[in-house]
Amino acid sequence: TLSAGADGAAAGGQTLTLVGNFNGAGAIGANQSLGSVSVSGDSALNANITTTGAQTYSGAATLGGALTLTGVGIDFASALDGTHALTIDAGSGAANFSGAVGATTRLGTLNVTSSGATTFGGTVRAATLMTDTAGSLRLNGGSINTTGTQTYGERAVLGANTTLTGTTVSLANGVDATAAGTQDLVINGNAVFGDVGANQALAALSVSGSSVLGGGTTVTTTGAQRYAGAVTAAGDATLSSSRGSLVFGSTVDGPLGNTLTLRTDTGDLDVTGALRVGNLVQTVGGVSRFRNTVSAQGNIQLTARSFTFGNALTANKGAIALANSDNTGLVNFAAGANVQAASGFRQTGGSMVYLPTRVSVTQGPISLDASASLPAGQASIETAGDISFSGLIGTDTALTMNGGRAGKLTVGLNDASTDNKLNVRSLTVQTAASAAMYGAIGGQSGAQAASLVTSPLVNAPYFINDTPWGPVNETPSGPIDRIPTVAAIMTPKISLPGRQGVSSLFSRQVSPQSVAPDAISAFRDPSVLNVLNESSPQ
Repeated sequence: TLSAGADGAAAGGQTLTLVGNFNGAGAIGANQSLGSVSVSGDSALNANITTTGAQTYSGAATLGGALTLTGVGIDFASALDGTHALTIDAGSGAANFSGAVGATTRLGTLNVTSSGATTFGGTVRAATLMTDTAGSLRLNGGSINTTGTQTYGERAVLGANTTLTGTTVSLANGVDATAAGTQDLVINGNAVFGDVGANQALAALSVSGSSVLGGGTTVTTTGAQRYAGAVTAAGDATLSSSRGSLVFGSTVDGPLGNTLTLRTDTGDLDVTGALRVGNLVQTVGGVSRFRNTVSAQGNIQLTARSFTFGNALTANKGAIALANSDNTGLVNFAAGANVQAASGFRQTGGSMVYLPTRVSVTQGPISLDASASLPAGQASIETAGDISFSGLIGTDTALTMNGGRAGKLTVGLNDASTDNKLNVRSLTVQTAASAAMYGAIGGQSGAQAASLVTSPLVNAPYFINDTPWGPVNETPSGPIDRIPTVAAIMTPKISLPGRQGVSSLFSRQVSPQSVAPDAISAFRDPSVLNVLNESSPQ
């Protein structure tokens, strides 16, 4: 027990070694710092300790009040408890917490400064926890729990599956696994991230609260990433999982100029809330589900096996490109959704696209490789540019299609299957430079479909089934009536069969007079002989 503390004769000139337990009631090194302090037993720390060298506490240490330990290297080899605040300044040395911190009684604020290595070997419980930016940081204890914030200045390396619980956990300089795919990170609370897994990918990442991604941030895991709360990117951000899924339980936002890149090599992408970014890129993936609105100030470029859009898909100043990586993949829009882009809408691969009620492009092409299915009721596909579909099916759909003054409308092929042709209830076209369509309108195919197009555009180059179309009941010379059915009936002239004489039978010459179409009937009962009475004058 050093009730009044201790000093060195000259700053850093003497060391103090305590073999046994230590009760530090008074400050040590307050006037002249010691060279070092070493305690072999337990320590009751009630006052500040200052050394020019290391401090080592081999036994359990307990804080009797708020205090500061200053030295070059500070080592707690066993447990550390106490309800008070502790400030550690380890200088250029290491700050080492080998045992549990706050396991019996939660510490107050724990503030650690070290330009060397800071290591938490056991679990930590404190009011708040802060480390500085210099040096390195290892989290080996598996759990750090604070009632307030956790702020880690160094880049953290996980030595075990780790759960960080606090109001906000800040890993501004990032975090890595010890080896790629070997450690999970769970954050219970809000999170602030720098690069995650940039050197060694985490096995998985889960955040229960909101997440803020710093500018240029990459988050890399071998397994799933799950963000329950809102995700906000301060700049460009890339989220990548090689074998898991990316799951967003709330909104995803980024500034107008940023690019958010999402990659799931084999897993799925699921976004529950609205997504609003500068540019959106998905490089590969399984099934992508966007359950709310998706909006980009610039371009949207997505690649996945299949897509589901529960609401509007909008590229305000750019184009939309959807690529199905599997030939059996689908693109499924909710019927009440819409697609809107400034400079184009393109879909490639896949087997079927279930379109929404409205597809609109300000100026640029609309092109779908897979056959498209339209919702029942009213639907529109409009742009100032070319419109190309391999098939467009909506037997209960009243479709409006416009390509502007220069747009060419192309749907289906003459020899294509019914899935790769046009088949709608009605078709209205107000603007287009030309049209080459094959299919049916209102159940009518062939040349009859041409008369069912509602359009002010007449004759070539506007064709359906190689027939030029025109407005219904109207020609340049005046109104016409459409004849739905043409029937041909031949009515022969009626004449009575004659009875030919015997000479006609032998001469094989029959008079054409009084001969019915069935000329042979004249010979069924010929007048071969006339038998007369002897009394007859003839």
